Amino acid sequence: MHYTRNPYLQVSILIFCLFIIACHHADKPKDKQIVADPKEMNNTASENIRAVLEFALSNQGKVDDSIRLNLTAIVDTFYASVDYEPVWSNKETWQPLLMFGKPAAALSAPL
Repeated sequence: MHYTRNPYLQVSILIFCLFIIACHHADKPKDKQIVADPKEMNNTASENIRAVLEFALSNQGKVDDSIRLNLTAIVDTFYASVDYEPVWSNKETWQPLLMFGKPAAALSAPL
């Protein structure tokens, strides 16, 4: 018996193998947490910020399959300077965004 080789089948198998090799699954950051005690909000947020930034730094800025953090080193340096504390709220109270020591709204106000 004489079998003919199908070049499309060989190419398809090669592409499939390359696809499998290229798919390396990195560990995912921990899932979202719902904080039951509001007093623990800052600690939990700080732990989450640190974990996500460590994951992004070790995965070229990728946080998950659809989110990529640009300027990861700069963001990490900023949060390291504030000990990875959330800058948008403190103890269930929203904080104004400060730029150069002034609220951001004051910088955009007309002169």
